[in-house]
Amino acid sequence: MTGSSEVAADTHDHTPEATKAAADAASTTATVGNKEAIPSAVDALPPGASEAAQKLAEEIDGLRDWIARLQVVALQLKEGVDLDQASLTYRRDDRVIRLLTRANELAQEVEQLPREDAARELLANHLLGELADLGVAVFRRVDALQSQITKEKDGLTDRSGSDRELDESYLTSLEATRDHFLRVLADHIATRRSFELPVEDLLPSLKTRLLIQAESVAGRISFLQYTMGDLSKKLALNSNNEDLKAAFSEANDYLEHNLQRMRELVDIMETVEMDTAEYRSILVTEDSGISMDIIKPGVVTVLFSQWFDLIQDYLVSQGPDLILSVILFLTVLVIFYLLARLTRRGLKAALGRSNIHISMLMKDTLVSLSGAAVMLLGILMALSQIGVSLGPMLAGLGIAGFIIGFALQDTLSNFAAGAMILIYRPYDIDDYIEVPGASGVVKKMNLVSTTITTFDNQLLVVPNGKIWGDVIKNVTGQTVRRVDLEFGIGYGDDIPKAEAILAQIAKDHELVLDSPETVIKVGSLGDSSVNLLLRPWVKTADYWTVYWDMTREVKLRFDAEGISIPFPQRDVHFYSAGNAQDTADPAMSTE
Repeated sequence: MTGSSEVAADTHDHTPEATKAAADAASTTATVGNKEAIPSAVDALPPGASEAAQKLAEEIDGLRDWIARLQVVALQLKEGVDLDQASLTYRRDDRVIRLLTRANELAQEVEQLPREDAARELLANHLLGELADLGVAVFRRVDALQSQITKEKDGLTDRSGSDRELDESYLTSLEATRDHFLRVLADHIATRRSFELPVEDLLPSLKTRLLIQAESVAGRISFLQYTMGDLSKKLALNSNNEDLKAAFSEANDYLEHNLQRMRELVDIMETVEMDTAEYRSILVTEDSGISMDIIKPGVVTVLFSQWFDLIQDYLVSQGPDLILSVILFLTVLVIFYLLARLTRRGLKAALGRSNIHISMLMKDTLVSLSGAAVMLLGILMALSQIGVSLGPMLAGLGIAGFIIGFALQDTLSNFAAGAMILIYRPYDIDDYIEVPGASGVVKKMNLVSTTITTFDNQLLVVPNGKIWGDVIKNVTGQTVRRVDLEFGIGYGDDIPKAEAILAQIAKDHELVLDSPETVIKVGSLGDSSVNLLLRPWVKTADYWTVYWDMTREVKLRFDAEGISIPFPQRDVHFYSAGNAQDTADPAMSTE
């Protein structure tokens, strides 16, 4: 067998197969051009040819020299017995491909000459005459390479270790050489078409070979897809199996190799105007994301046809089970939805009857969380009934939660503040509070914000983060409050009498508590009045009623008892000029 291990060791293969392969390679070069049959391109140019035409003619004659050198090597390959034929044949194939590629490039440059230039047609005929037998030679070499590739693949089963790696590399090089020959031939056909020359002698044979290659690669891709799917299932059950991991990795690498080959074949097939929609659909299906291939004519049609067939086959084979799973899924959801509502109602009623003092926020949160927990359990059970794996889904939810949490940092800070308010309960529903930037009665609370209604019926929604991060004043946080009242009497009024009147007013009011006792004191001596303090204790709900009632009653009783409530006043003393002199400083009066 002519393998890469022998090439690497620089040994000599004298088998009949190797000699035949070398002879086929030699004939490829010998057939390309005939230096004696066609005159020099430079000599064939008409007088007055353009500089561009002369330069192209020189390039074409240079190809003839290159062909002559390759023919010498070909003759040695055909007759020699002491040569490393595998290495030399590979080198010759590479040089022949480069030669033919350059010939196609020159043909394109000739095509760019003006149509009225007489040298254009002459150079084209000259160059294409050199390549007249190209098709037959390349086809023969491609067939020889295919036979050698098949033989090498059969021999891989007996190889292992480094020998197998070397043989696989050698096999890859043979496949690349074969595809390069097909590419050169496709470009040659395109060149002949550009000069309106017939291609019927080459095109059918090339299309046949390209179709066989494309079908073969498509088959390998399908086989590898199935293999990787089977290996994935086994790895899911035994994720630590190193042999399975190695097999999966090797299959994936081989799949990528065949996908790349399919891309190259599709490109060659489109050069000769073959229909590639089906093969491009394979590439679109395997490639991640959306590629430009999907907008190629026919690709979308093929893809939809494949998807429709898959859906139809699935419904036919799995339809009854699918319908049963959907019914079971919906039934589980409905049952747990009813259970969630029942749980919320039951817990709300239990908390309402409980003697444990907890805030309304805590009650609402517990009720909501209980219903959500039951519903979440129901969703998970429903998904498990239709075959959804919960492990990966929960892991995905964890990652999604981390990303969402990072994006919603401010909202989560409010959520954390709401949790602290829930735990420490600085205020509750219907409490009158004063917080930075707002004051009023708490009407609604949740873990994100607090809704406050002011006395003039404005609605304020305050984020919990702003509340918890500053001073919170809960005006109605206690059941008992002290009403602070201050009344001024004149300096000429009877203080004990005024105190007795205040004490009687406090005693007579039904909403004033006996304990703690009411405090009545002289608070201060003002500029215009003696200020008496009246501080009765009342229930928090009665604060404003007592405040307003007692303010009114004190005014009425003071008026009835002759106790004045002075208003601010100032005494102004006037002196005559004579009196001013009499009271002036003697020293100043002498002045």
